[in-house]
Amino acid sequence: MLTALLNHLWQSTLFALGIALLVPLVRHNGAHVRYWLWWAASVKFLVPFAWLTALGEALHSRAAPVEAFSDFAATIGRVIEPIATPLSTRFALALLGVWALGFVVVLAYWLKRALLIRSALSSTEACKEPWAADAQLRVKQSDTVLEPGVIGIFKPVLLVPRSIATRLPSEQLRAIVAHELCH
Repeated sequence: MLTALLNHLWQSTLFALGIALLVPLVRHNGAHVRYWLWWAASVKFLVPFAWLTALGEALHSRAAPVEAFSDFAATIGRVIEPIATPLSTRFALALLGVWALGFVVVLAYWLKRALLIRSALSSTEACKEPWAADAQLRVKQSDTVLEPGVIGIFKPVLLVPRSIATRLPSEQLRAIVAHELCH
């Protein structure tokens, strides 16, 4: 069981690192391309490769020529099972601990960012500018944010810097609202 978990974790982590290297290469494409790449990486963490292999074996047709893929299957088997050799339990637990530590660091980073956004949202006031009245969601101003952004899923709020109205003309502010509404 521990070996299967380690195999899944290293394969998914390697896949996510591959996506992280690929994302800068597609930065000129639409945001939807990056979204689907990261979505695939997330699904890889949720669905172990062993489940897909088991599903393939269950759906395997006996009429299909097995000989044509015998070398391919052996190669894939060697690639996806490098940790399948007997490991000491201490080494396996150490690898799992390193991965878990990385997970906790990333989780703490995102939690810190979420708390900063939450504190910025709590120190806001409603924006009474004419361009904000045209928005289809609540617009709030804050001194702590550097750029406009939509916060929330069920009750979204457009959070804008307080000084934005003094720096941009009304047409550009309406364009920002329209852009953020697309998110």
